[in-house]
Amino acid sequence: MTAALLLAALAWHWTPPTPDLPRGLVEAIVHVESRGNTLASNACCSGLMQVARRYSRWPSWALHIPAIGRAEGVRILRRWRRRCGGDLECALRAYATGNRALRDPQHGRPYAVAVLRRVRQ
Repeated sequence: MTAALLLAALAWHWTPPTPDLPRGLVEAIVHVESRGNTLASNACCSGLMQVARRYSRWPSWALHIPAIGRAEGVRILRRWRRRCGGDLECALRAYATGNRALRDPQHGRPYAVAVLRRVRQ
C-alpha cells in the first residue's frame, strides 16, 4: 500500500489511459463534479471526480491525490458502463446517482447531459 501511495504521489497529475471512453470525458467529469478542486466534496464523496466512498477501494483521504482519484473514478465509471451494457449515458447517470439510474432512465439525466455537453465543447 505504501509503495502504491508513493507511486501515486510521483505521478501527481497522471491521468489513466482511457481508450474505451470518449476523449475528454474524464476532464468533463472533473469539471462538472469539482471544477478541479480536490477539496470540493460533500458528505459522501471525495477527490476530483467526487468518488463515492462506498464504491472506492481506497481510503477517502487518498482520493484527494489527483492520480488516485482519477484512476478510481475511471475504474468506477468503467464498472457502471459494463453494468449498463456499454451505454455511456446510463453509466454517467449511475456514476452520479447509483443503482437507481439503472431502474429509472430519467434519474440522473441532467448530470449525464451536462457531462456530455462538456465533452462536445
